[in-house]
Amino acid sequence: MIIFSRYIATGLLAGLLLWPVPATGAGPWEESQVKVAFLHHFAQFTDWPPGALPLGEKPFVLGILGSDPFGEDLSLLAGRRIKGRPVEVRRIGDIEEIFACQLLFIAPCKRHSLEKTLSLLKGRPVLTVGDSEGFAGRGGMIALVPEGGRIRFEINLGAVRKNGLTLSAQLLDLATIVVGNKQGETP
Repeated sequence: MIIFSRYIATGLLAGLLLWPVPATGAGPWEESQVKVAFLHHFAQFTDWPPGALPLGEKPFVLGILGSDPFGEDLSLLAGRRIKGRPVEVRRIGDIEEIFACQLLFIAPCKRHSLEKTLSLLKGRPVLTVGDSEGFAGRGGMIALVPEGGRIRFEINLGAVRKNGLTLSAQLLDLATIVVGNKQGETP
């Protein structure tokens, strides 16, 4: 049953990659909705080390650092669960709040302080996702990248591993792997 569910989830994730979405212009709400769906799937296909996730019914915290590019589209996560926990979206006002997150989306407006933010999270099991140019190459874990009218994603596997996280093979198969500032082939 679990294996069958994984195949369905992998198919849905692959479908997101193949669904044409305007990268700019005509339908920004569509792009935002796809990115929110990606955030949900990234979390579902990530394993955190023992003790890193909240216990019981405490929420899985998805933080947004910087101006929120998703707006009402984050309501798509209402009632959803990640790793068996209810999702709580927090818009981060104080940098200290990042430590309570399991997934942190770093908005493009924070690109000037990206290295500082990532150094604060060094060694902590917080999945970092962003859509600013060069995000994964600068040490972020997963970058959302517009390409050919679609949203693709890049993964900095070194950053993921250094923070004690593990991404599923299904997710890695669909990604472009980035090492430092160089793009590599998928594993």
